[in-house]
Amino acid sequence: MRTLPVIYLAAGRGSRLGDLTADIPKAFVEVGSRPLADRSFEYLRAAGFDRIVVVTGHAAEAFGGHDVETVFNERWESENNITSLWQVREIVKDGCTIVNCDLLFEPELARRLAQTVGSAILVDDELAVDEESMKATEREGGLDRLHKALPLDTAVGEYIGLTRIDPADGPRLAEILEEFIAAGNTQVYYEDAIEALAREQTVRLERIGGTRWV
Repeated sequence: MRTLPVIYLAAGRGSRLGDLTADIPKAFVEVGSRPLADRSFEYLRAAGFDRIVVVTGHAAEAFGGHDVETVFNERWESENNITSLWQVREIVKDGCTIVNCDLLFEPELARRLAQTVGSAILVDDELAVDEESMKATEREGGLDRLHKALPLDTAVGEYIGLTRIDPADGPRLAEILEEFIAAGNTQVYYEDAIEALAREQTVRLERIGGTRWV
């Protein structure tokens, strides 16, 4: 099974990190003396992903020394990350994987992402969710809702920021992104577009409880 291109969403400043991200993207915040991006790229490539497309914004030049493609999101400062995914809609159209840049995860999760079939989001079904969690609910074996504002007691688990969009569903997701932008819905998360896709196509919940990520 061929691996799909990785869309690595890294446009935001990470304002809640304060001075840590004043001059660098939040993907370059170090954990254990290594930037998040370095770890993610290493694990993704080891799992077989050979094309990584980074959507940049704040401190975009930081990615210049990495063997990745970059696409600059001119709207990064005024709009939400749905515009970042929209910027690479031509890649989305053919199927892709989506990786949040502020995610620290073990190599096993990169392998799980590479082995995932169909369209699916990776969900931790063992970790307790809180108000800040991107919560997922389920209906008839697939994703129903995906949002931070959902009631805690309805959630199956927390979406961890790893997604696979099957090539069969890529064209429709690209259309949904266009529809959001055309309607001026630019202050929402890209997860809203995935939720919209799930109303028409099956988006599975790939349960990864027990793995390590933050």
